[in-house]
Amino acid sequence: MEATDYIPAAERPSLSPSYHSRKLKWTDECLIRNFLAGSLQLLGMFLRLHQTTIATAQHIMQRFYFRASLFELPYRDVLLGAICLASKLDEAGRSVREVVSCGYQLFHIFEGFRRPVDVLDLGSERYTALREAAIVAERRILTELGYQVYRLTSHPYTYLLTYVEMLGGDRAVAQVAWNYVNDSYRAPLCVSFPPHLLAVAAIFLASCKLQSALFHVSTPWWEIFQVSKADLDTVCGEILLLYDVQRVYEEDVIELMHKYTRSSRKRSGSPRYRRSRSLSRSHRD
Repeated sequence: MEATDYIPAAERPSLSPSYHSRKLKWTDECLIRNFLAGSLQLLGMFLRLHQTTIATAQHIMQRFYFRASLFELPYRDVLLGAICLASKLDEAGRSVREVVSCGYQLFHIFEGFRRPVDVLDLGSERYTALREAAIVAERRILTELGYQVYRLTSHPYTYLLTYVEMLGGDRAVAQVAWNYVNDSYRAPLCVSFPPHLLAVAAIFLASCKLQSALFHVSTPWWEIFQVSKADLDTVCGEILLLYDVQRVYEEDVIELMHKYTRSSRKRSGSPRYRRSRSLSRSHRD
C-alpha cells in the first residue's frame, strides 16, 4: 500500500465517522472494534480459515469503519460481509452458505448458547435473511473502500518470518511474535502503519518477553528495516494496551451503542427514544 493510504495515528479519533454521527468516544469505539475483531477471529476459526485470511477480514473491518459509522449497518452483517470478502480475496473457497451457517452458530454463542447449536435450515426465512444481509454488507464494504480491497491482503506474517530468520531468531521468538501480530488486528494499527513495521514491533515485543539476546548487530536492529524508534514505541505501546482492556461481550457492545443512540436522540430533541433498527436487529439475531 502507498503511504497516502495510511491514516496517521493521531488523526484516527477525529476521522471516525462514528464520532461525527453519534459523538462516539474513541476509547469506546476501540472497545467495539476489539470485540468485532475478536468475533472475526472466532468466525474464521469456525470456518477453518488460515490466519492470514482472518487478518484480511479484520483489516477490512478496521478500514470500513473509517468510511462508515458503526451505527449505519448491523455489525453482525458487517462480520459476515467481511469474512465473505476476505475468503474471496485470499481464494479460501468458503461459500456464502458456509459463512452464514458458521455465523449463525457464532451469534447463538453470543446469546449464551453452547455449541453445538441447531443446524441452520437452508430453506428457512432465517437463512435467507442472513444470506441477504451478508451479500448487502459485502457490497457496501466494497463501495465504501472504493473496490481497492486487493491492497488489504498484505500482512506482517511474511515479513515476520523472514525478519526472524535474518536476525537469527528461533521458533519460540517467531511464535510469540506471530501471536502479537494476531492481537494487533484488534486495534486499528493496520490502517496507520505498514505491515513490515508491525512485524518489527511484534519481534521486538517477543524478544523482550523471552529476554532473547538474538540481535548481535552494532546498530539498533530495527533500523535495518527502516523503522524509527518513535514508530516502534508507538506500535508496541498500542499492542500492549490491548492486554489492559477487560474482555468485552456482545451485551456490553449493545449497551454501549444503545447509550450513544439515546444520547443522540436527546440532543436532536426527539420526544421519545426508540432503539435503532441496527441495534434491535442485532439483539434479536
